[in-house]
Amino acid sequence: MRTNMNQADSFYSPGLQSREEAVISAHFMHADNMNTDFNLYTQEEFNNKKIEITQDDFLNTIVPAVQNSVQSVIEKRTPQIAQNTRRHHDDYGIHDANKVTAVEIITEALLDYWFRKGPLENSNKLFIRDKIAKHIANDEKIQLVVPLLPNKVDTPLKTRGAIPCMAEISLLSRLAEVTGVINKVLSEYMPESNSRAEFLILADGHRFQDALNVGEEKVQAYQDSIQWWIQALGYDESIKFTDYEQVVSLHLGAEGNAQRHELMADAYALYEDTMSPLLDSQDMLKSLQDAVDNDPFPDEANLEGRFVPLFKPILYTYEDDLLPKYCQKWNVPYQDLYREITSRMYDPFTELSDSKMQHLRETILGIGADNSDDVKEFFRRNLIEHSWEATIKYLAAVKGDRDLFEDPVSQIFPDHIRYTIHAKKGQIGLCTTGSKKGDLVQAWHGVSFLRPTKKNMIKFDNVSCLSVEGHGALPVTIAFNDATEGTPLSRLSQADQPMFYVDKKLDVTTAEQVCDVVEKSMTRFVFR
Repeated sequence: MRTNMNQADSFYSPGLQSREEAVISAHFMHADNMNTDFNLYTQEEFNNKKIEITQDDFLNTIVPAVQNSVQSVIEKRTPQIAQNTRRHHDDYGIHDANKVTAVEIITEALLDYWFRKGPLENSNKLFIRDKIAKHIANDEKIQLVVPLLPNKVDTPLKTRGAIPCMAEISLLSRLAEVTGVINKVLSEYMPESNSRAEFLILADGHRFQDALNVGEEKVQAYQDSIQWWIQALGYDESIKFTDYEQVVSLHLGAEGNAQRHELMADAYALYEDTMSPLLDSQDMLKSLQDAVDNDPFPDEANLEGRFVPLFKPILYTYEDDLLPKYCQKWNVPYQDLYREITSRMYDPFTELSDSKMQHLRETILGIGADNSDDVKEFFRRNLIEHSWEATIKYLAAVKGDRDLFEDPVSQIFPDHIRYTIHAKKGQIGLCTTGSKKGDLVQAWHGVSFLRPTKKNMIKFDNVSCLSVEGHGALPVTIAFNDATEGTPLSRLSQADQPMFYVDKKLDVTTAEQVCDVVEKSMTRFVFR
């Protein structure tokens, strides 16, 4: 037995307010959901509160402000990193601080606390230094690689749509800061070098789309939008973007792909045989404890193993098709019913026999919208069962790749420096948000929030849609423009999805005021 249900912080329970867990990108959602002070806006409230900004103003005012803020980080952080390198010269076996070179400074930049999350001990400075030295000696690119940006999670409590917004722009800007510091070091210390930094993003939306029930059109549209933003932001020289599945498939060839799929099928069968019998949606606390005790490949660094920490955020990530159809047919507010159901994941509305559950599965769309406990319990169990199965599929995909090669990304890109958003040994943890609380909300799991800092500046953070609307923030949307139809900006406009939200403490109510405060006061510096 790996842990015990009596441990107060081991499992979610109604009213849980805080959690810390490095491997979970959506762990924040349960605490937000259980906060009864938070409520989503009705459509009327949203329309009354929103500030509409033109595409021209966004591209000509907001985007340059972001670019200028990125450049400010590069200009101000680089000399500090150089100074830190001289202070840490012994780490590199250098006895004279004045003899550190661009190689050591770049190594220090990659591990700088402004850009890194997780303990410094996860990374070997000398190994990274030697890799950088080799690239520079050969006049090659210093290449960094990270799996990122699968697709925007389209569930009511997290986002108001599936289109990239300022949250993704901020993440891309973080990568531009990392490469910008490296390139500034090269230009100042080795102006004769042709080496430059390049970040390769491996988008893994296709890798998990089946598990999470995300349609092909949605994944592809998200990737196309990210590509568009990389170009529009002027980051295309230092940030490259490609599809994880395409890269792995091309690398393996026909025989390797057949072996990969066989390993994934074997992993799925093992997880299915082990974990599926443990699920009892009427007693979720026991199900979770049993899953911890029987996890076939637990994460030894986590008391809950591997299955349970993944299952809990998938509850808020899995895109259920049936509930929206039901709500649309019977004119039921989808976001309200979704929230009521997800807030009762560990607390059944009523008891349903398996035969009753099967009957409802066949007839649910024909049952009137009376919000009966039977209907809500059906959707609660339906989401739990699909999320449990999604967790099995997700882990089978991961294990299949790990059985084929220890780390697919490192195997395919052996000369790249490996980054991760989940801090772990042997990889550099990437701090994607710059939040003093760490990366609780990744760009694709939430919305962007413009807030004041303690130093009378403003910065963008990521939060859940429920949290930001619960705090009364104003949504900033994009006015439609026929001339740019088909771009991410016009798609945001047509979907009435916010580009970001503005904290009501900023006291701005018009598009002109939003542009003015961003242009004059935006910062991307990390305040911890």
